[in-house]
Amino acid sequence: MKKKILKIATVICLLISILFLGQASAFADEPAWTTLASMSEVHIRNSQKFQTEVVNGKIYVVGGMNNSVEVYNSITDTWTTLPSMSTTRMNFQTEVIDGKIYAIGGMRKWGYTDISSSVEVYDPNTNTWTMSASMSTPRYWFQTEVIDGKIYAIGGCNNSVALSSVEVYDPVINTWTTLTSMPTPRYRLQTEVIDGKIYAIGGMDKSSILSTTEVYDPITDTWTTLASMTITRVEHETEVIDGKIYTIGGMNGPKSGNVLSKTEVYDPITDTWIRLNSMSMARDYFGTEVINGKIYAIGGQNSSSLSAVEVYDPNTDVWEALESMSTPRTGLQTEVINGKIYAIGGRALSSMEVYTVTAGSENQLKATGGDSRVDLTWNAVTGATDYIVKRSTTAGGPYVTVAVGITGTAYTDTSVINGTTYYYAVTSIINGSEDWNSNEASAVPYSAGGSNQPTGDKALLIITMVTGERKEYDLSMDKIHDFIAWYNSKASSNPTYVIEKNYNRGSFTSRKDYIVYDQISNFEINEYSGMVP
Repeated sequence: MKKKILKIATVICLLISILFLGQASAFADEPAWTTLASMSEVHIRNSQKFQTEVVNGKIYVVGGMNNSVEVYNSITDTWTTLPSMSTTRMNFQTEVIDGKIYAIGGMRKWGYTDISSSVEVYDPNTNTWTMSASMSTPRYWFQTEVIDGKIYAIGGCNNSVALSSVEVYDPVINTWTTLTSMPTPRYRLQTEVIDGKIYAIGGMDKSSILSTTEVYDPITDTWTTLASMTITRVEHETEVIDGKIYTIGGMNGPKSGNVLSKTEVYDPITDTWIRLNSMSMARDYFGTEVINGKIYAIGGQNSSSLSAVEVYDPNTDVWEALESMSTPRTGLQTEVINGKIYAIGGRALSSMEVYTVTAGSENQLKATGGDSRVDLTWNAVTGATDYIVKRSTTAGGPYVTVAVGITGTAYTDTSVINGTTYYYAVTSIINGSEDWNSNEASAVPYSAGGSNQPTGDKALLIITMVTGERKEYDLSMDKIHDFIAWYNSKASSNPTYVIEKNYNRGSFTSRKDYIVYDQISNFEINEYSGMVP
């Protein structure tokens, strides 16, 4: 939504106009959804039958009504078709371990009778699928979670029978092991991990919608029944913030009139569910994502498909309407890369669109080159226990891991070669699972003696802001060195750097750009007369 710039005659009118605009649109400053390149497939992206995963900053779309697979590159806005799985999968699950995608169970065809227990794994490095050990129980409409590098398969359905069974896969020995069953058989449930324990929430048993909650401890192989939700739910969504589980929307009956807008939160410390403010719109078959400690509810359906989007702030217990998607979507998938929400497919859709949440997304990675080193800093991520640092010599990856278990928000990479451009990303570990990549930041380490610093007369300075905006400046080398010194000092002398533009002044006596250090993602220098080796 664009604000109108009003020309007015008096200061009084200006103030009135500002007040009016401030009240007229609560989200006038929010960026719009942007339509991106479409997937190659339409019919497989139906309802919640397909899965998506993010690996090295790329979105992989897997399965659905057939066995096709494709990958999206957010830098080039292109889709690439990949080798297909060995079998069609619907209502299955995927997980990522060590950069590999595991496709687990599901239906081979619609009808609830041809159910799979098979598992196959995709390796992006070799672009191949390989069969792994099968589960002991075929299942669909189940859930999976990863703890300590192992995949837990929980509940689900087999030939219309609700399952209570649980099993775990160890990729090191390629073996599934049967664990203690849940007290309650359930499918179309939700699960979350907190402190290494798996919480099973809602869903259905043979014929009833459930409010029950149970928790599994992998160390003792035991399930414990917890307090129930305040309402029965199926097709709901759950998210974890600060060690609490938020349950949102869904259904508590078979008809469109039973679609829910209600929200509640579970506190594991007190074993209590508390009712919160409801969404402005009831919805199921929708998507949720957490960014900067807030929950975004996207699309879905009640009496028809929805394009509406809203955000919940746990600190204020308030839902706020945001700008709607360009396309109504139900049964979509959502992913987050670099603080942007990608809405992918949906019923009979191949389209995708993206929403930039803030101008300073969670990680906000910065990279600064030094003598045989690159210094990295980033913002703390809500709920993160530690971080993983990844590096590539190619923009957009693929990345290799250079450090794990970083508990602070800074790291110095000393395994670098002066004069080489390095591209970095940081991921956070939340509840034992690896979250999405940060923004990409690049830097060039250089010799302290200055033998591979810019030495020509002029250079083109290109600064990429955290918003993705690129600023270009044609500067003398003295100005370039001055900017580098300011940046390497982490703006200790001044939080802003002033660049005076002596070109295209027109009728202006001067033109100046004020560059804020905290808003810089990365920069590059393109020298006209080359670099001295």
